[in-house]
Amino acid sequence: MIIDRKTVEYTASLSRLRVPEGEVASICDELSTMLDYVDEINATINTELVVPQVADRANVTRP
Repeated sequence: MIIDRKTVEYTASLSRLRVPEGEVASICDELSTMLDYVDEINATINTELVVPQVADRANVTRP
């Protein structure tokens, strides 16, 4: 997945982070590498036999 300069700047503005102008290109490269790795993991791991671990409780408060 390719992350471009516009995406990094938009994400930084949403999270209210200041990204120095000189670091935008390296952040684009690093995020693209991370997301490519996640895609690779998702493509190689078979999760069909994994039982979902979701609780069906709603609005549970502690006593």
